[in-house]
Amino acid sequence: MKKLFLLSAIALFAVMTLNAQVGVDRDKNGQFYGGIQPGFPIGDSADLTTFSIAIDLGYLFELSDDFDAGVASGYTHASGEDGFDDFQFIPVAGSIYFNASESVSFGGDIGYAINAGSGGGGDFYY
Repeated sequence: MKKLFLLSAIALFAVMTLNAQVGVDRDKNGQFYGGIQPGFPIGDSADLTTFSIAIDLGYLFELSDDFDAGVASGYTHASGEDGFDDFQFIPVAGSIYFNASESVSFGGDIGYAINAGSGGGGDFYY
């Protein structure tokens, strides 16, 4: 029952988005977007973290009626399990989105996540 509740909560948060420009006609000047995502560890990652939260910000330029491209950044913080440090990352990425219809779009980011915690470094992400 716990797993069903957790899966339901993750699914609910996965489909929620924030967009201040809903109902506004975009022009070729672009559009800001942002979001907040909670995260719950599953599988082996549950041994390392207890909870995470991410804040995303970005700006998209309209390339055509169906394609948008832009930049994205944000902050991700994962609370470490007992004996493990917290994880903090700042992603810097390029974004591309395909608008399949008025209410359905597909997209993704590709970039580099900078480790904001102790130890420095970073890694490629998509």
